[in-house]
Amino acid sequence: MLCVKTKLGPSLIAGIGLFADELIRKGTVVWQFEPMIDLVLSRQDIEKLSSIGKSQIHNYAYVDPAMNNKYVLCGDDARFFNHS
Repeated sequence: MLCVKTKLGPSLIAGIGLFADELIRKGTVVWQFEPMIDLVLSRQDIEKLSSIGKSQIHNYAYVDPAMNNKYVLCGDDARFFNHS
């Protein structure tokens, strides 16, 4: 879940980007996992999805080593982070 004020806007990298909408001081937590909003998926979960669903997960989720290499899909605009 995003912890700072953000906005979506045009991005030359991916078409849509997430941008800060307030000054963010060094050390500020900008995102934290919130199980009521964010989704954790295993590779087995993803295999059950349609090809379009799999494409969405691979485009918007990231693999989190701290969660046993499961995929995390942010339920808010944090999915527009550049996770690379």
